[in-house]
Amino acid sequence: MGFFDKKMTLDVVAGSPHINSKNVVIMKGSTPDHLCFQTSPFKPKLEVKIEDISFGEQSTRSAGKAVAGAIVGGVLTGGIGLLVGGAIGGRKKDDSRAIVSYLDDAGKEHKLYLKCNGKQYAELVSLLNG
Repeated sequence: MGFFDKKMTLDVVAGSPHINSKNVVIMKGSTPDHLCFQTSPFKPKLEVKIEDISFGEQSTRSAGKAVAGAIVGGVLTGGIGLLVGGAIGGRKKDDSRAIVSYLDDAGKEHKLYLKCNGKQYAELVSLLNG
């Protein structure tokens, strides 16, 4: 399977000792419980045995922007602007991610955190399941 046979590309939120790139191409492995990761067409693929894949859906507000919105709202319109500015000042940020636990050649477990949405997570699971 060559580099252009890729199945999907995801951004890496937090890597493992084996994957230290901002994004990774994920391909089907040689057996149903294996996946291949490739960070560059010039580097060899890393095929690993998958122990677990889970999905964490989370969204957060930027605290700094909420405070700035509260200050601006308070200065411009008084007390009520302080409350409204604080409430709408920080926009929601999607921190949803897939957590892939895998074993290296020595049998040690590692975790790879990939930024993805629900649809991408379903694709990742279907890729693993064949």
